[in-house]
Amino acid sequence: MANKTSMYAGDANDLNPRWNWSRPIAAPGHMAVDFEERVDFRRLHKYRLARVRSALAASGLGALLSFDQHNIRYTTSTVIGEWARDKLLRYSLLTGNGDPYIWDFGSAARHHQLHAPWLQQDHCRAGMTGMRGAVGADPKLFRDAALDLGRDLRDLRGLRSRLRFGHLDCGRRRCGLLRSRPRASETGRPLGYRRPRRRRTR
Repeated sequence: MANKTSMYAGDANDLNPRWNWSRPIAAPGHMAVDFEERVDFRRLHKYRLARVRSALAASGLGALLSFDQHNIRYTTSTVIGEWARDKLLRYSLLTGNGDPYIWDFGSAARHHQLHAPWLQQDHCRAGMTGMRGAVGADPKLFRDAALDLGRDLRDLRGLRSRLRFGHLDCGRRRCGLLRSRPRASETGRPLGYRRPRRRRTR
């Protein structure tokens, strides 16, 4: 558990690959056996998280909020399938003085509580942010998500309070997750959208 009053850069032991580099790189089977150590997935979880913590501590940021599938998997060691890529529905939070949070489909959040013991149970939560407009344009979804995140970010008071975002859509911007003015119209078009110009033709 990270210290609540200071930035936590991770355990140096978790960053140690524990390998004799004078030997050839091993190619262990992917099946677990009882007579030798092969892939130690729990060590892999700790190694990835320690790298993220180390980078976060050196970045000058207070927290990392991820919407990208690969960053979520690297930070929380959770995944629900390739189809969820680019939906901007799942998101994770790692604060500089806390453990990872994951927001997912309700059934997936329950699955993480049952089968991902490296995460705290109350850090695996159900969330819904509209799936890039597929569920509708009700801003209440984004407001609820922002309020939930705000409660978890309260422990950052007194630390560096800047937060790094990734892959935000216009709905999250309109609900105040970023202070900058949204560049998208109220029709729910994605950021960077520009109406095509009409050209005269003879």
